[in-house]
Amino acid sequence: MDLSTALQMILDALGDSVAELDEPLGVIREACMEESAEDAEEWKSKYEDLLKKYKERFVNLVTGDNKGNTSGEGTVLPEVNPLTFDDIDMFDGSTE
Repeated sequence: MDLSTALQMILDALGDSVAELDEPLGVIREACMEESAEDAEEWKSKYEDLLKKYKERFVNLVTGDNKGNTSGEGTVLPEVNPLTFDDIDMFDGSTE
């Protein structure tokens, strides 16, 4: 439940007795609307910043270019020794 839903539930419960509280309720409604608009812009800007950051990181990882890596961590890929069939062949025939 968000703030505007809670406010609407309270107003519905009070019924017609809120007519004299029109001005204070208007101020609260405006504050709720401004807050929700700020929240919408805030998450959107955070999302766009993170999207840009992770796209750059992915491109740098794929291309091997760490010049744009500002997070202080380098891309470290482990050394891989190629396996041959003889390396994984454990059957020696002693049980036959």
